[in-house]
Amino acid sequence: MLCENVVCLKVVLECTVSVDLQYVAANPTFHHWQTGNRRYGLAFQSSADGRSFERIVRLAAYEMQKQCM
Repeated sequence: MLCENVVCLKVVLECTVSVDLQYVAANPTFHHWQTGNRRYGLAFQSSADGRSFERIVRLAAYEMQKQCM
């Protein structure tokens, strides 16, 4: 997963989505997750942004889990 700053298009986050992903929406505008021994977190400007990101990450993790079955 690559996340870019929308203003300067600079990569601000790079991480792997794997089947052991643990995702927590701590509140509507701050989410964190763990994969392997790495932890990540993002703060969003709006709860809608947080929900959109969560949907995409959970869908990616689900698709990976389906492939491993």
